[in-house]
Amino acid sequence: MIRSVREETPAYLKIWQCYGPSGRPGELLSRVHPLVFRVVRGLPDLKWHDKSWDTLSDLLMRRELDDLRRSAIALKLALMVMPTPSPNHILKFNTAMTLVFIAARLGDPLAKLQLIGGLRLINNGWSGGTTARERKEASIAALEWQDRSSDPIWSASSLAEAVQLMNADHSDLLGTRQWESPDGFGVNNNRPTLRILTEIGDADSVQGKELTKRYATLREPLSLAGSRLSPSQLEEALLAEFPWFEDLISQIADTIELRRTAGKPWFRIPPLLVVGPPGCGKSRFARRLGEISGTGHASITVAGSSDNRMLAGTARGWHSTQPCFPVIAMRKANTANPIVVVDEIEKACPSQNGDAQATLLNFLEPETASRYFDECLLTSVNVGEVSWISLANSIEGIKPPLMNRVSLHFVGGPQEEHYPTVIRCLQRDIALELGIDPAILPTRNEEVEALLHTAFMNGASVRRLRAGLFAWIRSEGINRQLH
Repeated sequence: MIRSVREETPAYLKIWQCYGPSGRPGELLSRVHPLVFRVVRGLPDLKWHDKSWDTLSDLLMRRELDDLRRSAIALKLALMVMPTPSPNHILKFNTAMTLVFIAARLGDPLAKLQLIGGLRLINNGWSGGTTARERKEASIAALEWQDRSSDPIWSASSLAEAVQLMNADHSDLLGTRQWESPDGFGVNNNRPTLRILTEIGDADSVQGKELTKRYATLREPLSLAGSRLSPSQLEEALLAEFPWFEDLISQIADTIELRRTAGKPWFRIPPLLVVGPPGCGKSRFARRLGEISGTGHASITVAGSSDNRMLAGTARGWHSTQPCFPVIAMRKANTANPIVVVDEIEKACPSQNGDAQATLLNFLEPETASRYFDECLLTSVNVGEVSWISLANSIEGIKPPLMNRVSLHFVGGPQEEHYPTVIRCLQRDIALELGIDPAILPTRNEEVEALLHTAFMNGASVRRLRAGLFAWIRSEGINRQLH
């Protein structure tokens, strides 16, 4: 049975003391298994359990389980007892953090996000019955974990796999539901969906038959993605890569939290206009937001564009006919709520052939977007759940009607303390582009590190740093790229 945390060191602090972030996951159970056993077996005395708890706790203690399955079970148990942090709930918090730690050390990316969030509570001054020395040790551990938070664990695939694995333990208890409302919103296998269109117009014509076949998937309900990650998990994942965008990330997380309170658990944010210097990471941030949230993303650059065809689509009858850009993004992402990024919006050039900024207004108006008439598909399409992010280097050239419909955010580039995070994330991106494990990339020597750091301190943009790093990896000479 677990004694009061005021009588002994909290369990998760004990684990930190005997097993830090640098060890191998395979060693975890042999070193902390007795403590885990005591934690799990002590919980029924506190009346926090039910049949599902008993089943999962029994599974957790089986040594034949692989690490992935064990980590998913540990995290599920933790979430079942995780309370709102307060001095009255420290025992629950202690237990939950112990289980989260186990899952994190076994490699579960969701648990790593949850662990970093829990550590921040300690760093922000919530003592929870621990001593000053224990809080100092926790702070050191928090820094170690955050230092490792740029590992390649934040990919959409790894997060989705972790969520699927964790939820699999309760799929037989949750059951399945399927329904659809008259406005197209529905639920399929316990996930929110949206039917964006019911039919394609003039389907019997030659072009109509071709378009009906090409866009057949759009006639079925599409997933409204983003409900599997909590706002805090999304926030932690983004902050791990973009700490210099903290204010913007915080607002996005708060918006998602508010929507969940209103009964809309999927990802959607109001139209954003993000303004910052070239190469500060705006485009990469928008892309990663789509990847981590699971909504998918699509980007379009309107710099120098003298018409609106890429955004509005091309009318039926033309050989190059295509739907509006958000529909293309939906088809690409296979979701009803992808993130659409409009880059260099301030450089769009209106002409007699159209105005990209004016066309964008139609998609930003909720009523218009929910029944947008597509001239290619010849039918109304619901693009109202798309999240729009416009990027610009300055607000000059952006017309007042557009400014009135977006939430404006000014961002800067990374600061000196962000250098390690920037380099690690760039290395990971390059590895993904090459299709290799980041661990395979060569280790930077002192000379290369000095060149990169000097370039960074002299104001080199993230884009330029990436070019230099990639050039060095290709062994073509980093010095020429940065100077």
